[in-house]
Amino acid sequence: MISSAQRIVFTLVLSVAGAFGSSLPLEERIFTSSDARFLFHVVPRIEESRRSVPRFQPKDGLPSTWGAFDFCYGTLFRFEYGSYHPVWRGKLQNRLAPLFVVISPDGSALVTIGGVGDDDSVIGVYGSDGTMLKGVRVDEFYSADDLTAITAARKTWWGKSHIDPGKHLFIMELFGGRLLRIDTRTGSIVKATE
Repeated sequence: MISSAQRIVFTLVLSVAGAFGSSLPLEERIFTSSDARFLFHVVPRIEESRRSVPRFQPKDGLPSTWGAFDFCYGTLFRFEYGSYHPVWRGKLQNRLAPLFVVISPDGSALVTIGGVGDDDSVIGVYGSDGTMLKGVRVDEFYSADDLTAITAARKTWWGKSHIDPGKHLFIMELFGGRLLRIDTRTGSIVKATE
């Protein structure tokens, strides 16, 4: 089990990785499937300390009660008949916003990865209707020693990732060369291998 101090250090590493590995996740972001048939629009939650800015108005017609101040949410779109059409929209498990999103080529699964301040679930697995199947904690695939090594090396905890729709697997390279495999139908870890 990971101690509170190690969890805090890991959260700081995620924050730094988010700041330097990609743009800060405090702005709207768009992620696409590998073939661009699906697009995922993320609207971050705005922390209390940053609420002095004018109230955000979502672009996709959500009611104002779905304001970005309350929680992070996303909308999955499918490209058909010459334009993108909404498939589902819903609240995301990330405290502020995911750092990265992977969408299966057929739209049957979506995985959110990491996020600033995500202490519990660093990977969120969502089904074809937007239902969150499972949140995966970092201590389910990394030991405390692994996290210490990641922090000491100043590396991000994840590498390349993709979804294999034929096998229903989300596959991600982990620090140290291992692979993490998650069943996209259940959100359960299949196995972590060398």
